[in-house]
Amino acid sequence: MQRAFKRLLVAQLLVVLVLYAAATAQTAKQGPRISVQEQDFNFGKVSEGAKVAHSFKISNNGRTDLVIQRVVAACGCTVANASTAPIPPGGSTDIGVEFDSAGFSGPVQKAVRIYSNDPDAPITTVSLIGTVATEVTTEPKTVVFDKVARSNVGGQSKQVRVSIAPGSSATIAAVRTFSKALQVRELEADATSRLLSISLSPEVPVGEIRERIVIELKGGKRSVVNVPVYASVQSDTSLEPAVLSFGLLAGVDSVKRRAKLVAADAQTQVKDVRSNHPALSANVVPAEDGKGYWIDVTLDPTKVEKDLRAAISINTSNSHGEEELLLNVYGVLPPKVEG
Repeated sequence: MQRAFKRLLVAQLLVVLVLYAAATAQTAKQGPRISVQEQDFNFGKVSEGAKVAHSFKISNNGRTDLVIQRVVAACGCTVANASTAPIPPGGSTDIGVEFDSAGFSGPVQKAVRIYSNDPDAPITTVSLIGTVATEVTTEPKTVVFDKVARSNVGGQSKQVRVSIAPGSSATIAAVRTFSKALQVRELEADATSRLLSISLSPEVPVGEIRERIVIELKGGKRSVVNVPVYASVQSDTSLEPAVLSFGLLAGVDSVKRRAKLVAADAQTQVKDVRSNHPALSANVVPAEDGKGYWIDVTLDPTKVEKDLRAAISINTSNSHGEEELLLNVYGVLPPKVEG
């Protein structure tokens, strides 16, 4: 009896759910329904700085009023305007979109999201698509020096071609950089183009470099074009591994570990090696391949009173100056047994 009653309840519940879904679907069909005459508008090719305007026609194919709640452009370069007045069934309205191409070049796609009370399509997207022809181009657009050894900085250079588009009234007034890390030379120059050689200065520091080349213009729509320059300048020396682990510090016998100081500059010398912990000592041995040194580290576990967190300081010098490297050293004492 109870099982039959449960089956009856389940069957009734399913009927209710089906009726509810059907009623919801019918309500949706009777509600507002947004329709866009064209999803994308291709404006073709325009000159940099031109403003592109287009109206997207929005219609209501539903049975109740359609309300455009808001329109949101993808970026500040695009402006969209729409009326918030209800659109009756069978009615339509226009959404005006304007794109300012200043500062853009090449293919672009600018989207606008339309929020409405259509339950099936609360967000509809329209787009302006086209190409912006800039009056000044640089090839490449960005200069990258990837992982340059400090000793090899002087041997690194990149070329950049700056060109004025045919028919443009712009001229190249000057090419300069305000960074001490960069050097710029003009290899070729005429009325419509420049071929530049970009190199790193001998004094460039170790680390990540983010600078720019500034191209000053006259008579055109833009006064300046920037060419970003990125460089990763690596130290001439490195430690392999950068961390030494002695693991579990059990027993009383001395334990040794070894790391290699790799030197890109053949003139690199180790001037001094120091430990900041009384349990550690270090010795320097020239590497067999002539490219650096072995750092032999000895640990006396009897002088370790708590988990080891120490470092070996290695001072070096080469043709570019002096540098200090730290070799981190770790170890763990076994847990104390009570009783």
